[in-house]
Amino acid sequence: MGKKVSDSVLDNGPQYVKDNVTAMILTDAEPSSRADAIANALVTVPMSSTDITVGDGTPNGRGFVTSEKLDQDVTASGNRGHTSLISAGELMVVTVANVVEPINSGNKVDVLSWSMTVLDPV
Repeated sequence: MGKKVSDSVLDNGPQYVKDNVTAMILTDAEPSSRADAIANALVTVPMSSTDITVGDGTPNGRGFVTSEKLDQDVTASGNRGHTSLISAGELMVVTVANVVEPINSGNKVDVLSWSMTVLDPV
């Protein structure tokens, strides 16, 4: 699976992500839940509403863009393959990396900005 989004994100749109994000988590495998993402985190980046910008999507609709986070601590070794956004109570968004990258515990990584768009209905 390339990407998945929880029902609450689809129901409320990108603003829901902005209003509720608490962390961005990098994992080796696709997490099945918030608890799974936390338990298998390679990198955990604290996030708040100021780290999400909501606006027009590409090519249409609405979307969000995350802030880049530089020099983040790697807490476990693995292949950086999935990025998740979580709230206090749920796994909100999971996306697969364009390039799977091996990372090692004790090192630092840069987490570049990325986006998600909810397209206009057809």
